Amino acid sequence: MAVLNVRDLLIDRVGVPLTPRFNAFTVLTTLPATRVLPANPTRVGWSIVNNGSFVVFALPGPRQVSPVGFRIEPDGGALIANWEEDGELVAQEWFAMAVGGSAIVRTFETLIDAAAPRSPREGG
Repeated sequence: MAVLNVRDLLIDRVGVPLTPRFNAFTVLTTLPATRVLPANPTRVGWSIVNNGSFVVFALPGPRQVSPVGFRIEPDGGALIANWEEDGELVAQEWFAMAVGGSAIVRTFETLIDAAAPRSPREGG
């Protein structure tokens, strides 16, 4: 069958239907670290965008992340992960904290859409 849309392209590439999730803004403080992404075994990718004015550090698992971890610059800096490059880290719980003051982050996730109806292309 012909590829008719982006969803068909994604199914061809990944093998399952995917759906985006746009999460509300999270305000981070210096301590303690805040959970910005819960553990989710259906997650295949995510982005954490720092919309604040202070640097943010992020790491998987509930630990103190500053001044170590992945540095996310202020005013639009982003940390991006996907299953093809980062493996199971993508599905883990992620925590972040700001350095120097409060910061605002937003998360975007791509999830396996198990509830999506199967198209004829998928054999459903």
